[in-house]
Amino acid sequence: MSLQNQFYIVLFAHFIISLQNTLEFKKYSGSFESEIGQMKLTIVHRGDSLFVQASGNPQFQIFPKKGHNFFGKAIEIDLNFHVENGLVEGITAIRMGKKFEFKKLH
Repeated sequence: MSLQNQFYIVLFAHFIISLQNTLEFKKYSGSFESEIGQMKLTIVHRGDSLFVQASGNPQFQIFPKKGHNFFGKAIEIDLNFHVENGLVEGITAIRMGKKFEFKKLH
């Protein structure tokens, strides 16, 4: 197999993975509110990436960890999405040792 064909195979594989991430990440998008209603999170997907923004703060990218778990690099945070029947219903966020529960706003 030529080097050019290998390149196209790798490029196509990357495209397929990117497309799968885009379709998978779309379900995580939405607005979420803390149980006590004082904090809101907005999850946005762009291409094959996910971004989170807490009220009044800048947006930052989150990265898949395992299953429905994600983490932030710019902001140290772990997000565990609660998925029921293929739909995201809420998030548990862990930041600086504190746990915050969020419900999805429908």
